[in-house]
Amino acid sequence: MLKFAINSSSGDDLYIVTFSREGDNMTATCTCAAAKHGMACKHRLNLLYGDITDVESGDTDLMHTLSEMFAQSDVETVLADLNALETQKKDIDRQIKAAKKRLGTALSD
Repeated sequence: MLKFAINSSSGDDLYIVTFSREGDNMTATCTCAAAKHGMACKHRLNLLYGDITDVESGDTDLMHTLSEMFAQSDVETVLADLNALETQKKDIDRQIKAAKKRLGTALSD
């Protein structure tokens, strides 16, 4: 089990993020409100992406262990799916913006 202390963006709160793994199943909890409501909070995601910006200084040494824990887990698979969808969304957003621009041009003709 790994525990990280995360400073909130406001600096007023400290959240505890805990990771554990059994077989291929990786679990992660966070004490923030978003996680308590079942969301994939930014604190857990940031750690999975390797972002240690808000991690208490002594906890940064655990990142290598987290990386090993994450590898070939069920969470790695789902996060890869999410990343693929995010890439598709960016492409679709660019297409929508271009279509709106073309529409604006067509409406102005």
